[in-house]
Amino acid sequence: MKKIIVKDLVNPVRIENYLHKRFPDFSRALIFKLLRLKKIKVNKVRCKIATTIQNDDVIQIYHDLIFSSKQNKNGKKAMPFLQTKGQLNVVYEDQNIVVIDKPVNLICQPGNDESVQTLQNLFLKYLYSKNELHWNDTFTPSICHRLDQNTAGLIIAAKNALALQEMYELLRNRMLTKLYECLIYGLIEPKAKTLKAYLTKRSDLNLVSISNKKTLDSKEIITKYQVIQHFVKAKMSLLLVELTTGRTHQIRAHFNFLGHPLVGETKYSQAQFHQANAQFKFQALHAKTIIFPHLDREQFKQLHYLSNMKFESRMIPWFQKLPFLK
Repeated sequence: MKKIIVKDLVNPVRIENYLHKRFPDFSRALIFKLLRLKKIKVNKVRCKIATTIQNDDVIQIYHDLIFSSKQNKNGKKAMPFLQTKGQLNVVYEDQNIVVIDKPVNLICQPGNDESVQTLQNLFLKYLYSKNELHWNDTFTPSICHRLDQNTAGLIIAAKNALALQEMYELLRNRMLTKLYECLIYGLIEPKAKTLKAYLTKRSDLNLVSISNKKTLDSKEIITKYQVIQHFVKAKMSLLLVELTTGRTHQIRAHFNFLGHPLVGETKYSQAQFHQANAQFKFQALHAKTIIFPHLDREQFKQLHYLSNMKFESRMIPWFQKLPFLK
């Protein structure tokens, strides 16, 4: 967490303008994203876009945008990510991005508790070990999107501000194709279908609800699935899923709504599956594939060379190793 005490303002200003001026290497898209995700507080209150700030306001940023303000004995900024344990599983790397295979049971970014053991910190430690990150850098490289702690698979991280900005544009406009593997209860039919429904988010409870009817607060979701294999004896189905819309908990909540919850999923599954789920530590969900679209050279000056590239996770999901599925 980075804490800033506002000083030297002549007049009150909007927080996004203040942060962009103070940290010019951070794009407005990144600042807006942090505000939408409630990662910025003013005077201990989560703030929104267009919040006005003034002198003596205290801003708190819960994100690894900036190194810790603490200093070591040499007068250099402390780098808490060096305490992170483990190795980064790199699928692809170039001068702008790193495609990472995230394991299960690892959170992507520090929360309010400033956890050290995160994928973001592991990424920073990796770059530091290659001499691509220094204590006095003004920009901190960052992962571009997230997976749940108990979901494994592909994550893209950006090494520089321009790459991060273009990645945010790709994600915001849903230009990437993301494919997931999951194991669900039941022998779902038909074997391929495009599903539509409406999702309502309950941010206060970190939950979503699904309905076939649109409401004022709901957003449309589109989930495509294809059956890879039916396991008749186990009464389970292995699916390949594409999210046309990438809403919070979409796969977990949508298949539960259909009566086919993910194996090991406890947040949304009905009581009748709780006993069966007790034997599993994690939900059976894996981010398997990311495909880039054709990228216009003028629009994506930094990342255009990634046009039509496809990345596959090298991990075998834990749920494909279950003995009763053989």
